Parts: sequence; C-alpha cells; structure tokens
Amino acid sequence: MSQEDHIAGDEGTLQCCPIPRTHRRMRHTHELWHQALQSYHTPEKFHANLNATIQALRSVTLMLQNEKAVFPDFDEWYGPWQHKLKEDTLSKWLNDARVTVFHVGDLDSYSSAEVKLITWRQEVLSTVSIPIQTPAQLILENPALLNLLDPSKNKSTDLEDGFFTIERRWSTKDLGGKELLAVLAHVYGLIADLVLDAHSQLGRMKCISGIEEHQDFPSPHDRTGVLRCMVARHLRASGSSRRLSWTTQKWTLQKLRCDTASTTECRKSHQGGSIH
Repeated sequence: MSQEDHIAGDEGTLQCCPIPRTHRRMRHTHELWHQALQSYHTPEKFHANLNATIQALRSVTLMLQNEKAVFPDFDEWYGPWQHKLKEDTLSKWLNDARVTVFHVGDLDSYSSAEVKLITWRQEVLSTVSIPIQTPAQLILENPALLNLLDPSKNKSTDLEDGFFTIERRWSTKDLGGKELLAVLAHVYGLIADLVLDAHSQLGRMKCISGIEEHQDFPSPHDRTGVLRCMVARHLRASGSSRRLSWTTQKWTLQKLRCDTASTTECRKSHQGGSIH
C-alpha cells in the first residue's frame, strides 16, 4: 500500500479510535516527512515540506491534550511522558524550531554536498558547502568534474564502469551537524511511542494495524525507536558493494556526460552560439 492510499483510508480505520484527531495528525506528519524526503534535492520544495512537518509533529501532543477528556487520569499518565520529551534535546529543538517557523520564518538551515566518483578506488572529488538554492545540476558543472567527463582529457577505463554521486545533507547551526530529517525521525519515534501508549492506556488498539506495509508506529523489532521507512535507506549500487543513502543522487558516467552536454548545448543555443 502506498503512503497516499494509507492516508486516504484513515477515516475508515479511525472510526473506532479513542483519540482520532491525534492519530490522524500522526499519519499526516508521517506523510509530510516523506514528502520532505522526496523533495530533498529541491530546496524550495524541501523547505516547504520541512516547515509543514515541523509544525505537524509539534502539534501532535497539543492534539492529544485536547482529547484528554477520554482519559480517566490523563495528568498522572501524561506527566512522565511530558518530562521525557522535555529532557530529550532533539524534542526541545523541535519545539524551538516550531516557534521559529510559525512566528519568524524559515529555519537558519544550510546544506553541504559531497561529490564523489565511485570506482574501485572510490575517489572523492570535492566536499563543499553550497548555497541553499543551489540545484544538483549546477553542482555537477564544477570544473573538476567537467574535466573528468571530457573523454579527450581523461581516458581512464576506470570511469566507464564508475558513477558519480552527490550526497547532500541539510542541517542547522544549532543541531551540530545532525541531519534534519534524521532529527525529525527521532522525535517522531518518541511521539509515536507516546501516542501508542495512549491507545494502550485506553485499552483500544484496534485502530492500529500490525500488518500494514507502511505503519505509522515503530514495531517492537525497531530497536532504534525510529520507523523503518525513516531509517536512512541504503541502496546497493549496481556492480559495487558501495552503499548509498537516501540523501544521495547518482549518475552513471554515460548519463552524466549526456546531461552535461545537453545543458551546455542549451546554454549556447540561448547565447546564439553553436557546438563544433
């Protein structure tokens, strides 16, 4: 089941939920996190989805407090959870981030990118901090990379079986280099445990399925407390044991040469030039 189908079907599965607004907000936050992931290399879209995820995740506990009338002893049960969230450094960061996003504007975020040539040597071309709005295609047009792509300047057979990657990481100065989506995944895991415990306290768990392909709550087998779909996915590169995280974009040498040639041709055509 896709995440979209999962969200679309929430009304039916939440009819028997004791805290439907809280549960629904968890699902929406889950969806927003994945939208941020899908737009990771598109700065404007990423920021829009990031801001929405932060606000939605922070509002889950507010929703829960608004539904506290269904609990026989809400304050006694919620107190330890509230203390746990306040003691968690990343949960505190989320609260501060939500205030910034809601009252001030975008977070003071930055991104860095590492361009790699992956061959049996696994050479690192460069590691650079890049302006927030820099698209991946512009990063690929740096001189060092273009020289490697030029067959007349580099005849190494290693390149023909290799590929290039750009691994991009979003963070903020007050996170000490921690990746933004990983931080949100951590806090989501804590709050998901809270909401799951709320269902348990009320003795009504039927609205939480253990057989869905894309679950909103960590299973007992998720030792980190983070949803499996939010753990950095690793994709085995074809013909290589090198593993790439979900923050990585990948190009084969042939495709990259083609893309670069197309970009150059397009630029020259706009300038009235031609390629010889």
